[in-house]
Amino acid sequence: MKRLWILLIPCSIFARVFLISDLNFNSRSSGLRNSDFALVSHYANPLSNPAFLALNSKTYFSSTYFNHFEDINSGSLSFAYPDLLVNGTSTAFSLSAVDYGSFSDIETGYEYNPYDVMLTVSQGLMYRNILLGANLKYVYSSITSEYSSGGFIVDVGSLYRFYDGRMSLGAGLFDVGFQTDKYYESSEEIDFHLRTGISYELEKMPLKMCFQYDYYFSELSRYAIGLELDAKKNLTVRAGYDFSGTEKEIGANDKIEKFGGLSLGTSILIDAFGFDFSYIINGELDAEFCATLEMQIPEIFK
Repeated sequence: MKRLWILLIPCSIFARVFLISDLNFNSRSSGLRNSDFALVSHYANPLSNPAFLALNSKTYFSSTYFNHFEDINSGSLSFAYPDLLVNGTSTAFSLSAVDYGSFSDIETGYEYNPYDVMLTVSQGLMYRNILLGANLKYVYSSITSEYSSGGFIVDVGSLYRFYDGRMSLGAGLFDVGFQTDKYYESSEEIDFHLRTGISYELEKMPLKMCFQYDYYFSELSRYAIGLELDAKKNLTVRAGYDFSGTEKEIGANDKIEKFGGLSLGTSILIDAFGFDFSYIINGELDAEFCATLEMQIPEIFK
């Protein structure tokens, strides 16, 4: 795929450096349009909020594939193990990557294959009635062998549950970090942000509602809502809406623009396995698809 050289830089495609740290490699999250910061799930998702690991007591493995715009793809492998560092809580390890496709320099014809890789260690902790958690990330971003950068990033999240666990409030500081290597001689600021959320589970109906607000200090903030319905014992359906979806309208006045910001998803649980799927509508931009496979390791070997 031939494009101008400037589009080689991942932060030009996705607006800033090390954006992989801000991606949520989980189909349930994308089905809720990333509004699940305060919504506890069947399997903990530390990239959304590491405080979930303070509740999780399962040994599980998950694998996610995400198809983004054009030929940009990403994926993640994650493994969580309880009582490894702190009794009663879990530790998780994740390996994530983004492939930005192929690019050609229009002057030399040289082909580039930029990518990002991220290694994450996550830990949960319970303090009185407050769930706490942290992610420690090492990120490596490569355009070519000569044009690459690395960095360390930390996320800290918290969650407080009340009303018999039916309501949760969450807050955290994400993407706090620094570059260890510069792109050539140019350093980039890592855009940290404040993440907050609230969720509520209805008492007489298997419906959960959630809201998330992310305040960025150097760019536009985002807020999103989500609904999740347990349709059957092993079937869950969900939908989410990102209010920044209107920014993806380009004035074509097509019907698809009216649905920009919407996402749909479902989960199917079969014994020790969980299958999550989501479809994300971006108006005139390409739609995205995400799929996650989860496995409870001890249940498989019973």
